[in-house]
Amino acid sequence: MQAVGTLPHSPNHNLCLGSGTCGLGNFRMVHAKSWTLKKHFEGSPTHSNFELKTVELPSLKNGEVLLEALFLTVDPYMRVAAKRLKEGDMMMGQQVARVVESKNSAFPAGTVVVAFSGCTTHSISDGKDLEKLPAEWPDTVPVSLALGTVGMTGLTASFGLLDICGVKGGETVMVNAAAGAVGSVVGQIAKLKILFI
Repeated sequence: MQAVGTLPHSPNHNLCLGSGTCGLGNFRMVHAKSWTLKKHFEGSPTHSNFELKTVELPSLKNGEVLLEALFLTVDPYMRVAAKRLKEGDMMMGQQVARVVESKNSAFPAGTVVVAFSGCTTHSISDGKDLEKLPAEWPDTVPVSLALGTVGMTGLTASFGLLDICGVKGGETVMVNAAAGAVGSVVGQIAKLKILFI
């Protein structure tokens, strides 16, 4: 999901932007849209199992940042993890997000991070579990890849194939789940290493 960008607000006008940010003078309200578990599902989930709720976020405290989601993950583990949620809880998930307001000097506005903020457009973090994208991130590489090939998925594939299996060029590799996220990256790494798949 790609969130709508935030527009600057004027001190003289009452604004309510598509991004969920409203302002009146120096007063700012943020409305987050979050996907919640409406009803536990059996078998394949349907639209009726989820509900999109809008909540107003509190003002930032010292040390906190306001995040706006750029991309969200939808992962297979969520099927199992959702069983631990109570009905009405927000769905879990990782996201690439931009800091849009900050009271934490370690994360100035504009910083792009990876966060476990769940399936929501906006969230507040104290910064402890945020992972900054490298400052030298190439413009030609989509930041969404931080949730996949360049993120946890890619690290799992690389560590498993190269460190645990210790494969060398010319060997044959069999991937028993090559259609999955990690398996598909394993296949790509294997091809780069001149392995037979």
